[in-house]
Amino acid sequence: MGSDAEGGRLRKLAFFLLLITAGIVVASANQFSVQIFTKGYNGTAELNILGENFSKVETVKNGSVLSLPPGNYTLKLFALNKTFVEDLKLDGNKTITFNLLFTNKTENLSVIRHVIIQPNLEVLEIVLITNSGQANFEGDVTIPLPQHSGLEITDSSLSFLDVPEVDGKLILEKIIVPANSTGEISITYKLAKPFFSLATIENQSIFILTTLPVIKQNNTSYLGVKQFSGEDYSVYRCKSDCTLEFKAEPEIKVDKTSAVLIIAASGLLFLYLLSKRGGWG
Repeated sequence: MGSDAEGGRLRKLAFFLLLITAGIVVASANQFSVQIFTKGYNGTAELNILGENFSKVETVKNGSVLSLPPGNYTLKLFALNKTFVEDLKLDGNKTITFNLLFTNKTENLSVIRHVIIQPNLEVLEIVLITNSGQANFEGDVTIPLPQHSGLEITDSSLSFLDVPEVDGKLILEKIIVPANSTGEISITYKLAKPFFSLATIENQSIFILTTLPVIKQNNTSYLGVKQFSGEDYSVYRCKSDCTLEFKAEPEIKVDKTSAVLIIAASGLLFLYLLSKRGGWG
């Protein structure tokens, strides 16, 4: 009898252990591994993991492996006094690489400026800065400007430390342009007179769109007329030491939404990228 009771207890214990093991297997099946790599950085970093009804902070280093349930996450890595963000759709084992490589060299930067000169001489300028390199750019970018007043930065998808004006140039100090990406900065100002002139543009590509009659030009390429919302815009490409002189006429000004549509529809950016040679320095 004692032997039968002992055998019963052992069977119950085995069954209990089986249930625990099955529970562990099921729990593991609901978790996926996420391996974290920090390119160019081997120190420790704080990783904030944000999901739907989920928040967790982990200390990670290059090669760390985490276990997370399936779902959509935003990963925020804090290192080098900066925040790096990656979105993660976790439906299987994944690898996430944060690029912490930085350079201040400008050979992989290109700058394209779309300048819309309105009849009241107000200017809306959209500056596109592209980093085609494998390292994030952090440094200064200079934007030469014509004679103007009332300059304002109205929008930016890029972060920078400061934007002083020095000798007729806008300096984007310590601007960060992530690797293999393009950022946009929108600025407005008013021309001091019906005259657009730049002595040097430092290998930047500048496209000028205007409905104003041009009465004099120098070192520009005329790209023809494009029509947007019933208005004819003359399009010019500006070279070094370029000058455009206009006959000013009062007219309704273009808002930013219309300007963005004009730039997108013009195809100038696409044509430029096809013909681009070299970088920005």
